[in-house]
Amino acid sequence: MPIKLGTRERKTIVIAIAVSAVSLVIGVKYFSRAFPEASLTLKVSRADSLPIAEKFLSSHGFNTSGYRHAAIFTYDDDAKTYLERTQGLATMNKLTSGPIHLWRWSHRWFKPQQKEEFRVDVSTEGQVVGFDHEIADAAPGASLKPDQARNIAEQFLQNTMHRDLSGLEFLDSESEKRPARVDYSFTWKQKSINLGDGSYRIEVDVDGDQVAGYSEYVKIPDQYSRDYQSLRSRNTSAQLVDEVFWILLSLAMLVILVKRLRDRDVPLKMAAGFGVVGIALYFLQQLNSYSLSQFAYSTTDSYSSFMAGYFRDAILASLGVGAWIFLIVACAEPVYREGLPRLTSIRRTLSWRGLRSRSFLIANVVGIAMTFFFFAYQTVFYLAADKLGAWAPADIPFSNLLNTRIPWVAVLLMGFMPAVTEELQFRAFGIPFLEKLFRSRAAGLIGAAFIWGFLHSAYPNQPFFIRGVEVGVGGIIVGVIMLRFGIFATLIWHYSVDALYTAFLLLRSPNDYLRISGGLTAGIMLIPLIVALIAYLRAGTFSDDSELTNESVGVRRAPTQEAVTEAERAVSYQPLGKPRILAAGLLVVIFVGAAFIPAYRFGRDVELRFSRPEAIGSAVAYLEGEGVKVQQYHRAAWLFENVDPLALRYLLQHLSIKESEQLYRRTTRLELWEVRFFKPMQKEEYRVFVDPNDNRVFGERHILDENAPGASLSADEARSLAEDFLQRQSYQLSDFELQNSESRKRKAREDYTLTWQAKPGDPLNVGDAHFRIAVDIAGDHVVGTSRYFKLPEQWT
Repeated sequence: MPIKLGTRERKTIVIAIAVSAVSLVIGVKYFSRAFPEASLTLKVSRADSLPIAEKFLSSHGFNTSGYRHAAIFTYDDDAKTYLERTQGLATMNKLTSGPIHLWRWSHRWFKPQQKEEFRVDVSTEGQVVGFDHEIADAAPGASLKPDQARNIAEQFLQNTMHRDLSGLEFLDSESEKRPARVDYSFTWKQKSINLGDGSYRIEVDVDGDQVAGYSEYVKIPDQYSRDYQSLRSRNTSAQLVDEVFWILLSLAMLVILVKRLRDRDVPLKMAAGFGVVGIALYFLQQLNSYSLSQFAYSTTDSYSSFMAGYFRDAILASLGVGAWIFLIVACAEPVYREGLPRLTSIRRTLSWRGLRSRSFLIANVVGIAMTFFFFAYQTVFYLAADKLGAWAPADIPFSNLLNTRIPWVAVLLMGFMPAVTEELQFRAFGIPFLEKLFRSRAAGLIGAAFIWGFLHSAYPNQPFFIRGVEVGVGGIIVGVIMLRFGIFATLIWHYSVDALYTAFLLLRSPNDYLRISGGLTAGIMLIPLIVALIAYLRAGTFSDDSELTNESVGVRRAPTQEAVTEAERAVSYQPLGKPRILAAGLLVVIFVGAAFIPAYRFGRDVELRFSRPEAIGSAVAYLEGEGVKVQQYHRAAWLFENVDPLALRYLLQHLSIKESEQLYRRTTRLELWEVRFFKPMQKEEYRVFVDPNDNRVFGERHILDENAPGASLSADEARSLAEDFLQRQSYQLSDFELQNSESRKRKAREDYTLTWQAKPGDPLNVGDAHFRIAVDIAGDHVVGTSRYFKLPEQWT
């Protein structure tokens, strides 16, 4: 008897078309209001920005011939979020289209295994907004006075960057003494841009007597960063809690997989097929991203090793993705087949007979209708949430995806991977498994939906639960659809939604290749629908659905194992021969003897004479002596190795193990108790370092809020304060020379970091490595010190 579309199927198709039409109207009309985008005007493309960057370099006498080139589109996401939350999207769009250059093309010229390189940032409107000329520390240059170097920086701002100095407020300066020159860095604030406690800053670097760097950036207030991190911590906490349930669900999948493997009831070939598709798509995406990855290439590596490492990681990651997909399919299919016998089988639907079935055609129609519906659902959800005070960051209408040769690969990958992994784990497996566990279909449906939903909580949407609720409620709808029309309806929906989101930029591109490829890859799920329609129209009938159900496939169980015979249980014993016994005895003697060979081990004489509670007591007594009310603070303490592995490696190339240890003991300590005193939600805290050998305080660090009030010392006063402190620490300043001076203007004080270096010939120096002491000053107080070895750059 011919199988045709019945009344129920026709109603389903009519409803699907109506839902799609209404959803399309809602989506087109309101989507941009629910999900506004940041204003981004691409007056210059990546190709257009390259000549601008090259012209800038050539005008300063730099030649990039022989250098490799890489370019990306970039912006500071933290600055974008800060501007959007504090200024509003409309004001942010005005600021970023004029005085603040947030969006930029970044060009890099480099040579493998050479430090000297160039970087130029060009705004999307065509201005140079960033420049960096990286040179070796040992490169020769002038040793200017601070005023002379600042004058060079100001001339650069006026003549090259065409900035009015009267509109800039000078903030900070930093100097660094190199082996054959002195480098400086100067920072100004743009007066005309009011960002509340934040500011738009300009920084110029002068190496010797040449400008080597220029940058523009948004300085985000420290308090805002702390408040925002506190806000975001709720998102993270919600996801972490949900991940516990997800891990339990995943463990249940693995346990059931082991049982089904024993029963030989796992579709290994089908699971492997899904895994191979995942491997291929992921590897193609990695190949496609190679041109972008060059931008982060470290010139300390050879280019061949960079390429080899990249492709090695790409292959291993692709295999990992394939194995992950294989396991999920292998785990989910048996549970879906047994728990939902009336639904269509995954295995049999993926056949010519399955593609020609009425159930597959309806699943396609419903899945595509759901795609339209969910764009409308999200639009309405966030319009309503916005009225209630919810917030979601605006999208950026550009991605580095457009800078690759085959951007449509990302569309395929981002459609395929979430669809297969999430639908099979949370729908095909999660619903029947939780239904059986809780003996309630409603509990299984809701539980699977919200485990899936709150795994999306780490998105920056606020309040913290809004994304989990949105996706969780959507998960209930999707679950109901799966229980009615089968897993292929939700697979088609999930692929189409994620692929369309990824392809939006391609579809809106003026480039025909991008538009066509994006449309084809996003709409690839229409192909099975078209094939099913053509097959039906040609044959005039569908294949028999009854042969495609999970029930028709059945469930296999392993036969009961026969009793093990006495002969099988018997274990034959083969005694060791004399040669083997003698060889084993000889090896024991050799290894035991090797343990008694004298060898000096680094840190072998370190003794922990004082325990953690004793270290805390010593730290408490020290802070109380400084007038700190330690009772108001929480306390934590841990023991850490105060040894820089890289510095130790350098020392061991020049000294013996014993000499290296003795030098470390003279300059610092090998191990210390670090005792932390802190208050939740407050930046100010104290860290006290206690020697575990004698229980004496070795050092302290006082961390202050950047807006905390304090004195504003002059550079000479700050240096005098630091020198007095070092002398009280028993350092002979005649053995050191000031190497680096950095000043930072805070809201209500001036901060400094001063670094001294042991003079040439000092026994604390080893080879080309120099011992340094840095002193941090906040206002008129020393708030921390650090001791370390400055290693030669070329060796590093």
